[in-house]
Amino acid sequence: MMPTHCFYEPGATNIQDIAVKRNGAWRGGYSGDTEAEMLERAGAVLVPWDDAFEAMTAAQRAAHVKPPIQITREQFFEALGALPPCRWTQTHEAESFHISELLTGDLASWYVWLDDTFWAFTETQFFGHDRAVALVKKAPLTLPRPS
Repeated sequence: MMPTHCFYEPGATNIQDIAVKRNGAWRGGYSGDTEAEMLERAGAVLVPWDDAFEAMTAAQRAAHVKPPIQITREQFFEALGALPPCRWTQTHEAESFHISELLTGDLASWYVWLDDTFWAFTETQFFGHDRAVALVKKAPLTLPRPS
């Protein structure tokens, strides 16, 4: 059964503990800490699960989503060979994929090969090829084009 409440420190990228009601009082499901102990120990407050999840996801995005940066051809192929690629797409225009191991939540490391330039950025695993290519097209070149 999914918990209805949890202990969450506002702005954190993770939930401190699930909350369970024991003898009429909320406690940490794993720690056994009371509301007061959770607040004192971790700065965590009792909140509905859905609210905490939404806040946690926003904090994860703020902390980890990164715009495209230009990388070398070698870095692109090293990433391609590191773990099985996900959403690997090759078109006449570009190639893109994300690494199968997620960074946190649903965030993944994406890689794009476009017009002999190579790019890396962090975004949701569901971002997709077309959006990845469109994002990279807007990014400034920082490395010289190969000759």
